[in-house]
Amino acid sequence: MSFPLSFAPLPDEPLVSVLIASYNYARFLPEALDSLLAQTYVPAEIIICDDGSTDDSCAIAARYAQKNAAIRLIQQANGGVASALNAAYARCIDNDELEKWPDFFVEQCLYLVTTADNHAAGMPAGVIYADTRAMLQDRILALRDANVYEQHRYRHIIGTPLVLEQEGLEAKVESPFLVARIMRDGSTSLFASGRDIDRIVQQENGALRFVERVAVCDSADIDTLLVIPL
Repeated sequence: MSFPLSFAPLPDEPLVSVLIASYNYARFLPEALDSLLAQTYVPAEIIICDDGSTDDSCAIAARYAQKNAAIRLIQQANGGVASALNAAYARCIDNDELEKWPDFFVEQCLYLVTTADNHAAGMPAGVIYADTRAMLQDRILALRDANVYEQHRYRHIIGTPLVLEQEGLEAKVESPFLVARIMRDGSTSLFASGRDIDRIVQQENGALRFVERVAVCDSADIDTLLVIPL
């Protein structure tokens, strides 16, 4: 490689996309959109992603979108409670409080770790499979008292959940994840990346629980040291 590096010149009119994340921002949206549309170079597209606003945000965005084809509105149910559930789930695993992990699931549940290829092909089996909370409890008991493996721990980074479907007290949610693995000697590496596809239910007491959590790993190259749940 030679230095300095040479790059192709930018086009005279580069394409610019603007993403506006909105939740109850009705009082700010008109000024923000008017400002964008008044620029000397107008963006090729303006995408407004609304996270379940309860004010007039969506109505305002829709009016602007009707007048200007460059404006697009994407709506989803608010992902706040799903974010809180994901944060508590990750904290439980990362803090080695694994005995509490099964409590995130309903009694008749599904926990599956699989690969993107297998998931796309509709294959039901996985690297890890459990269909009851009791099976999850057995897994933690075996991890603590029976399995022999090199000690390590995880650090989860879970992205913003997208609510795909919602009906009554149940929702289907998808969240991207990264998991770093920290070995006993302190060495750290990216262990897994992928997406969690969940079915979440709100119980009578208001608590959220997983009916299903399917961890779809991007790579089919799964490390044999997959002991701690993802």
